[in-house]
Amino acid sequence: MNLITPKPMLVGQKRCVQLVQFFWVPAKFFDDHAERCPADEGEVGICKEERRSGNRVLIYGTFRQLDNLRGDAEFYAESNVDDCAALVRSAKATLAVLDAA
Repeated sequence: MNLITPKPMLVGQKRCVQLVQFFWVPAKFFDDHAERCPADEGEVGICKEERRSGNRVLIYGTFRQLDNLRGDAEFYAESNVDDCAALVRSAKATLAVLDAA
């Protein structure tokens, strides 16, 4: 499911509405990404988790947050990590979901 929708968000001290996209992505890669990238990483931050179902996570994020996730997934999908075949597969699956949009 890929859905672009307005979502109320708090930016600084102001409430605003931003366009966000929703994606079901593999939990393994998203959990690793969320652990390595702090939620308050500058203005970009990371995608937010809406809910979980089995080994998938429904996430939403702005275009910049999704680009940050895509860049991280591309790095891992190129097998730039040792002894983490499952994480590489999960990164490739994440890229497939994001690129299908």
